[in-house]
Amino acid sequence: ALPDGMGTTALCRLVRFEQSSVLSKFAAVQILGRQPLDGPPEAGLAEILKKDLATNRRPGARWLCTCLQFRDDPEKALVEWGKLVEQEQTTLRRSPEQSRREIVVALVRYQINWLAKLGHKERSLAVMRKLIDLEKGDPRSLAKLVKWLAEEKAWGLISEVAARFAGRFTRDPDLLYALAQAYKAQ
Repeated sequence: ALPDGMGTTALCRLVRFEQSSVLSKFAAVQILGRQPLDGPPEAGLAEILKKDLATNRRPGARWLCTCLQFRDDPEKALVEWGKLVEQEQTTLRRSPEQSRREIVVALVRYQINWLAKLGHKERSLAVMRKLIDLEKGDPRSLAKLVKWLAEEKAWGLISEVAARFAGRFTRDPDLLYALAQAYKAQ
């Protein structure tokens, strides 16, 4: 929460040294969240990440170093990012104590934003479906997902979410309102 990215170095230390892999990954996600999702890190942040994480092999450090590659070769970085997302999804499936759904969602959204920025509309929609597959049906996360899909103008996917979780939507007025707002935006 410090101004001008003053907490980034502390977050980098958490990425590198935190014993809990989940907390290390959450620190990396926090750093990712401090920048535009469809742009490489600004120069100051890039320098901090290079200095603090370049030789570290923990997942969060690899994510942040890959994110630096978007500056020089976005298409190559996108391929690498896709591999990292797949690895984290596998970790979540096989060893849920080593990851969290929120971490994978953050990584997938970063991927989606870059796919859109680079003009890969069809691939972007396919990756958006991964977000739907990660959804467990919690009313708050469903509402966030519907709102986000509306912001992305993924109208067909909103209908898929509504159909898949129809029971949840019919029982929860807040979800119905979120769905109505999405349809109104459409």
